[in-house]
Amino acid sequence: MAERGGGEFWAFMAGAMVGGIAALLYAPAKGEETRRYIHETTDDLRNRGEDYYIKYRDEAEKYYEMAKNKLDQLREEIKHHTEQLEEAAEKEEEAEEEA
Repeated sequence: MAERGGGEFWAFMAGAMVGGIAALLYAPAKGEETRRYIHETTDDLRNRGEDYYIKYRDEAEKYYEMAKNKLDQLREEIKHHTEQLEEAAEKEEEAEEEA
């Protein structure tokens, strides 16, 4: 299964592009007009694809940084709790030795 619909999106875009080109090739227009329209349409789709790529790449980087910061914070908390447990264990051992 594709992650979060990314594969389906690109498959849809490719299908739309192929369908659009096929429709243009069967439409009653001059070859030069059809080629120009295909060129404009593919340029537009490529630009939109680049815009989506940049937008979602930036969003992914933002979430990556958030997750990284949260992980660093959790590591510090675990380290702190581990130190507290080690200190408590040492005190318990000392208390047992004295008894």
